[in-house]
Amino acid sequence: MKHIYLKCLFLGILSLLCVKAKAYHCEIDGIYYNLYPDYMHHRSNFASVTYLYNRYSLSSNKNAYSGSVTIPSSITYNGTTYSVASIDVDAFRNCSGLTSVEIPSSVTSIGDDAFSNCSSLTSIEIPSGVTSIGASTFYGCSSLTSIKIPSNVTSIGNNAFANCSSLTSIEIPSSVTSIGNEAFYGCSSLTSVEIPSGVTSIGASMFHGCSSLTSIEIPSGVTSIGSWAFGDCSSLTSIIIPSSVTTIEYAAFYGCYGLTSVEISYGVTSIEEGAFGRCSDLTSIVIPSSVTSIGESAFSSSSMTSIVVESDNSVYDSHNNCNAIIETASNTLILGCKNTIIPSGVTSIEHSAFADCRGLTSVVIPSSVMSIGKTAFSGCSGLTSITSYITDVFETGVNAFYGCENATLYVPKGLVSIYQSIADWNRIGNIVERAISYDVNSDGSVDISDLVILVNAILDFSPMLESNDVNGDGRVDISDVVALVNMILNGTGQ
Repeated sequence: MKHIYLKCLFLGILSLLCVKAKAYHCEIDGIYYNLYPDYMHHRSNFASVTYLYNRYSLSSNKNAYSGSVTIPSSITYNGTTYSVASIDVDAFRNCSGLTSVEIPSSVTSIGDDAFSNCSSLTSIEIPSGVTSIGASTFYGCSSLTSIKIPSNVTSIGNNAFANCSSLTSIEIPSSVTSIGNEAFYGCSSLTSVEIPSGVTSIGASMFHGCSSLTSIEIPSGVTSIGSWAFGDCSSLTSIIIPSSVTTIEYAAFYGCYGLTSVEISYGVTSIEEGAFGRCSDLTSIVIPSSVTSIGESAFSSSSMTSIVVESDNSVYDSHNNCNAIIETASNTLILGCKNTIIPSGVTSIEHSAFADCRGLTSVVIPSSVMSIGKTAFSGCSGLTSITSYITDVFETGVNAFYGCENATLYVPKGLVSIYQSIADWNRIGNIVERAISYDVNSDGSVDISDLVILVNAILDFSPMLESNDVNGDGRVDISDVVALVNMILNGTGQ
């Protein structure tokens, strides 16, 4: 008994070492098959098209098939007829010389990676009996220009068509309810695609790198948009997020440089970090009242001119039409734009809040601000004037004013040397004391109209601006009224 066991073990090890051992049962007309006779009387004899050698050394499979291949609906081997019912996992993988395949209607199953890296494959027709497209089935078929998915298919696996860089169009039938992650990753020639209404989630990187995609409609049943789902879709110009979506995940639309219009419907609760990062042509955004979480750098402020948070949002606001997103509880400004007026009361300016906002030319930082995050104003190359009312000067985050070296920083009286000694304020080349101005409304004269604006601001009838601090003490209060009255009556603010 022991000798029999050792013999079997030896034969098993020997078979594993024979890398070049055949992985098929028979070869007929240049096509390799595995055969499955009807031993148990459960079904008729059937065959599957397979690979040439051991699937774990598939580099040797690249010459197994080339040119045009026509798979028959049945074969006869040793007097027995077999119906060709499937194409095995990896069957044509790495066959870079394969140009076309004709698959019979008898085939109902195509395995994962069946045609992956068939870089010369230009056309293929999937039989109507196939019900799923497996993972990486057509991965790297870089010459494939179009494909029609039959109406019985219900799912498309991960990476199914990834890196099909010549694919310009694809028809996805309404029967499909599931599309895997990275299904169309790197399909850089794909210009349009219709997602079926039965799909409920857009997976991670599903269309990442589809740089020719100009428009897409997200079905009303979709509840989440995965990370990098549309990342680097640089030709995408507009998108409507339906009310069914609750989460826009990390970097979902990152790098969509051509995106100019985004409509986020009520129902979205979470917009994760970088969701619309580097969307440098986006000019306006409205945050619905349903949103309760916005991640860091969720939006790019590069071309942004209008930012609105719906008034009944319980977590964020853009009070006094400040053109910014402010986290209400912490008074943290998380996104600004070229037209932002930072309200008095804001305590923190978040990481990258104004990053790369090249249209920003001047900004006033109120005395209430106690922290400025890293790269908050980084890349604001058009910034020429920064007015700070902060008297308790603090060190900002790293590179807060990177690229703003040519701006002039106006600071409260007597604090120039302090600002010059503290990072990242001291990155700014020209730091001077702020001149006191009594012309509150900037109409060129100091009169009763300035007093009306100042009183209304103090009574909260109009937006509180740091320019209302006419005596330069870092606060807007009754002392400013007294100083302004004295100026109007006596020509002096004392």
